[in-house]
Amino acid sequence: MGRMKELEDLLNCSILNRVDKGESLEKYHAILDDREVLLRIYSNDYYSNRFLREGLVLREIGHQKEVGFLVPKIVDEWPEYQIRAIEWFNFQPHDWKTEEIEALLHNIQSLSIEIPYYLEHDLLLHLRQTSTIHPAYREFFDEKVDTLLEQINWDDGQSVLIHGDFHPLNVGKTPKGKVLYDWEYATTGSSLYDAAYLQMLHPSLLSNSVPREWRGLVSLVIGHWYLQDTKFSPKEAIYWVEKISELL
Repeated sequence: MGRMKELEDLLNCSILNRVDKGESLEKYHAILDDREVLLRIYSNDYYSNRFLREGLVLREIGHQKEVGFLVPKIVDEWPEYQIRAIEWFNFQPHDWKTEEIEALLHNIQSLSIEIPYYLEHDLLLHLRQTSTIHPAYREFFDEKVDTLLEQINWDDGQSVLIHGDFHPLNVGKTPKGKVLYDWEYATTGSSLYDAAYLQMLHPSLLSNSVPREWRGLVSLVIGHWYLQDTKFSPKEAIYWVEKISELL
């Protein structure tokens, strides 16, 4: 039995196609109860409680008014399989401007939402998990994590809701406004983190530079992903190893 057929039988849906955009989750465009949905399939093999934390944020933001952007509504979910069906959006091509992305970042940081996940705790655990990193880079990574953690003051900036993967590829343009999705890395902590993440991936979309140590922290987090032995990505890994070396 193929994977799509397996999911169709399990969830009683009709899958139209696999969505290849993004690397962190298995995703499908599907029809569920005559409604278009995006199936998001999580696992706990990387980071912690991604299914749970994204669900908390989608519900909390959905209860608020005038947040300045849209988030997908939860259509259905199957916690026992860590699968969630969310609202499907047909996005329009859009060339994001610095002021648009900065306004969105401000809107996120203005939300009065608390979730029981904290950046310092998340990353201290996450970055110390080096046993899964490709052996060729394990010693390098251990050394750089030690160097970086001596420099970070977790109380820098304001304590806010953090998206955790904030960049324009996770923002969609629709007739109703901006849609922000992929909240699986959401946490609470310094406002400098999302800004540093944006600066490292799309430097032209942030007006002010973020402190070097926070850019180094983001580089380590992204590098950690590409250096996983199970999904080793040599070209991307080399790029982020060079960034880590440059910043630290």
